[in-house]
Amino acid sequence: MFVTETFCLYIIHREQLAVKKMSPELHEVLSDVIKIINEIRHKALNSRIFEALCEEMGSQYTHLLHAEELFSDDERVAKLAYLADIFSLLNELNISLQGQLKDVFTLRGKMDAFQKKILLWQMWLAEDLQMFSNFDEYMREKDLNRQVVLVTLVQQHLQSLTESFSHYYPKKEDPRHGNMWIIDTFAANIEDSNLNVNEKESLINLSLDNSLKAKFQSSLSRPHFWISIKSEYPLLSEKAMKILIQFSTTYLCEKTFSSVTAIKTQNRSQLEINTALRLAVMSLESKIHKLISSKQGQISL
Repeated sequence: MFVTETFCLYIIHREQLAVKKMSPELHEVLSDVIKIINEIRHKALNSRIFEALCEEMGSQYTHLLHAEELFSDDERVAKLAYLADIFSLLNELNISLQGQLKDVFTLRGKMDAFQKKILLWQMWLAEDLQMFSNFDEYMREKDLNRQVVLVTLVQQHLQSLTESFSHYYPKKEDPRHGNMWIIDTFAANIEDSNLNVNEKESLINLSLDNSLKAKFQSSLSRPHFWISIKSEYPLLSEKAMKILIQFSTTYLCEKTFSSVTAIKTQNRSQLEINTALRLAVMSLESKIHKLISSKQGQISL
């Protein structure tokens, strides 16, 4: 259980660690871009000067220089285009891992899907670059498709990502092993489940209950299903809920910190925020209209 809880708590942070490994060539390009952007944003005067420069040059962007204006080297711009693509895909993955009602089964499935996509990209890289739209467009525009060095560099980075994800998400720590009966109760292999004899007997009875099977296949969420059968199958219900209610990410903690910052401002530093914070982070909708309707308005004379 300790391994599972550790995995759950840091699943997003592990994903971030997995993408930090980068080849010196790509890291150099990324570092240059960061330095240039920081220099532009460091002072308001710099931002205004660069904005005027971009307008004078007819650039599409007026606040930060376009990639082609940052670098005159086509290969460096191509590397930057690839970095923009891969970080965009990783950002989409990161966002999909956040939110309410995300359990370990859902999140681990998303991580597995992304790793399989990386393998697919590696297979198709020599023939087609369409999965990296910016990189593909720039390579075609500058007729760089024959630049084997660039494609090899991308291939190496994807391989590095694969190795990093495998390191931070080892199969031996997969919380789904032995627990698939929780989300696939009526089709799971009972012998492969992490259950004792009494619990397996209960699972056999449950798996052959057609009325509960229909309930399981309805729109009812998995936590609600296991709570609803607690009186009939207390052993299974308790064990399932111990896994389903685990904090699979630190999303709720981070959301709470953000809410504190928004609620307790400098002008409201003495505000007691316990009640307001609960309203901000809970998933239940407040029945404000019902509360208001129960109060009598004060008539001013």
